Amino acid sequence: MRDSVRWRKQSRIVLMLAKELNISEEEALDMFYNSRTYTFFADASYGLQAMSDRYIVDEIIQEKDDSDNEKTTRTKKDNDVSLH
Repeated sequence: MRDSVRWRKQSRIVLMLAKELNISEEEALDMFYNSRTYTFFADASYGLQAMSDRYIVDEIIQEKDDSDNEKTTRTKKDNDVSLH
């Protein structure tokens, strides 16, 4: 994928993330670049660049939700341990 096409795609993804999650574009950009999904997106051999913007946004949101759930579970376990 040409760099200019990939950059436009990244911009659309970031704007979609910001709108969907009701966060600033800067926060969405940070989320995108720090996601596992971006790691796969940046490596053309995975083919993620060929997927729709919607698919990639959904993957990043799912990754965020999974991370949030893991943190909640970990915090709950830590609290349960401290109660005993």
